[in-house]
Amino acid sequence: LTGEGAAGSSRAKVDKASQLSYADVMARVRPVKELDVIARLPGRQIPNAELILKIAKDEVDNWNRPREPLPSLGELSGKQPLWQELEEMLKVNPEDLPIIMVPCNKNAPVNILNATMLLQDGLYGRPPMNSVRYFEAARKEMVEVVRNIKGKQWKFEVRDSTKGFTKSHWLRVVAVITDGNDWQFKDWPFENIVDLFTTIKGVYFKACDKNEQMPIHVTQWSVAILPMAPTQLQHRFGAVRDAFWMQVEHFLSSERLKKFVNHTSIEGVRHVVRMTKPVL
Repeated sequence: LTGEGAAGSSRAKVDKASQLSYADVMARVRPVKELDVIARLPGRQIPNAELILKIAKDEVDNWNRPREPLPSLGELSGKQPLWQELEEMLKVNPEDLPIIMVPCNKNAPVNILNATMLLQDGLYGRPPMNSVRYFEAARKEMVEVVRNIKGKQWKFEVRDSTKGFTKSHWLRVVAVITDGNDWQFKDWPFENIVDLFTTIKGVYFKACDKNEQMPIHVTQWSVAILPMAPTQLQHRFGAVRDAFWMQVEHFLSSERLKKFVNHTSIEGVRHVVRMTKPVL
């Protein structure tokens, strides 16, 4: 068609559409039928019509009912995450708080003297000289830290000694902060270091002040190595704290593989420690 012919055809269509009356429109409307009517039309079969109607009816009846939360991956697999085990212990005895172990070492970057400051407040500083000098007398048996995990306020005990620990205590130990000395684990109820860090989350804080070097054997342990910031950059220790809790929360969300034993314990030995070579 030429340009004029095409234009004329378009105008004719518009004129024809504008001449449609309401009766014409209603004559062309196709009525919408309910599924119940369509399913029961004579001579027409719809597979599973009764099931479809039942599902639709149940959906309408339960439309305003609160929906139950979807099960977690652990529940679907039949495995119980560690945090649920801890909650069951707390129901039996509210004083059975989860435990985080720290080195019984006044020279460790993180010990019981400054654990609350770092793990709860996100600040860091070496303990006062008097507390370090009289470490055995000044330190407490246990301190507490609080952290929001999965929308709930969790309280943890921080300890540096397992003296007098019972089976109940060991089941509550969820993490250990190590300074790299394996004598820290002397008499712990495991056959070896591998089993220990399978059962308990291990964390090593790598200090960066004075270019302190890390023992080589720590890199062979299954621990999370978290670099620390220089002490003058206090604003960075909030991220260090959050990195620690991210490791702990991930461990709490997984099923614990218990490798505790009764017939033996780790032999803690003070040995010559080789340090990693500095990066030039």
